[in-house]
Formats: sequence, C-alpha cells, structure tokens
Amino acid sequence: MGLLLTACTHALIVAEPPGPGELRRPARSYSYPVGEYFAPSVAWIAGTARFTTLACGSHEFPYSVGSGMADLLREIDRASFSRVEPLDGPSQEIAGVRRSILFELAEMRVSLSSDRISWGTARRAAKAELEIRVVLSIDGRRVPLETVTGRGNVQDLGSFFDGCGAIADVIPIAIRQSLRAAAANYMTRLEDPKRF
Repeated sequence: MGLLLTACTHALIVAEPPGPGELRRPARSYSYPVGEYFAPSVAWIAGTARFTTLACGSHEFPYSVGSGMADLLREIDRASFSRVEPLDGPSQEIAGVRRSILFELAEMRVSLSSDRISWGTARRAAKAELEIRVVLSIDGRRVPLETVTGRGNVQDLGSFFDGCGAIADVIPIAIRQSLRAAAANYMTRLEDPKRF
C-alpha cells in the first residue's frame, strides 16, 4: 500500500518592484564612474512560496520579480555615480573605471502561514526576505560589502472558507515590501564615503 502526496501549484504571481518615485533619492553622489555586474540570480529573481504550517501545506505559489530588482539597483547606481558601465563578467575591467559594483548573489525566501483563529476566520501571513551579496572591486581588489537585506511581512484576516488560495493576494505585497527595504538598505551602503 502506497501513500500518494499531491501538491497544489497555483498560477505564477508577478511581483512589481516599487517605482523610482516611491524611493528617496540617494543622499550622496560621486563624481567618478563605476562598472556594474549582475550575476544571473540577481538579474532575474523568481522562486516558490511555501506554507510553513500544516494547514495548506501542500499548496505552492510560484512567483517572479523578474529583472525588476536589478532595474531598481541600476537606477540607484545611475543616480549615485557620474557614469555606470555594464560589465559582462565580475572580473571584466574597463579603462578609466577603477571601481566596480558586483551584485554576486540574490536569495529570496517567501514563507506562508494560515491559522484558524475562530470558527470561520483565518489569519494568513506572508513573509518575504531578500538578501543580495554585493562586492566592491577597486583596481581589481575585492572589498565585500555587508549583505543587502530587505524584509516584508503582511498579515490578513479572512474567511476560513475562502480556501488556501486566498493568500495569493498578500504574497506580492510582502515581496514588494522586501524589495523596497533592500533598495533602501543598498542606498545606505552607497552613502558611506569610507566605502566608496
């Protein structure tokens, strides 16, 4: 006798990053150019959100940020430096450009929970955490920066009878919060003149 486990995979959720008008402008700008490299995991962010609770545990929600976070980081760099030169690889050098910003790795984790809190009512929560490893290269010498992080946390009360799929509404909100927080966190790195 075998045990058959099935998972319910929902439609792809596309999470949009905040627009440039939603973020403050960088407080500091630099008069020199930089190179800029995005590893594949940063250039395109996608994954699957899963429940951490037994209730709805078989449900999975694929999501995609796509190139949205990389585009946001590009906008921040262009507002912070006199010129930004795209790099094809992390060790590429461009004449006249001494510093390069290397976005080496992005990890997005999205976890979900659903708890019945009364007859007919459920508390649903989505948590998103984004970590981006950033390295500054100065004349070929690598200087690791602290990991850029952003977190989002959304809770919602709804009818227990709406089913597990109802949490899909809060997933993109939590992801968007984490993108916004990561962008703000990255700007604080750029504002430290001792680093740049």
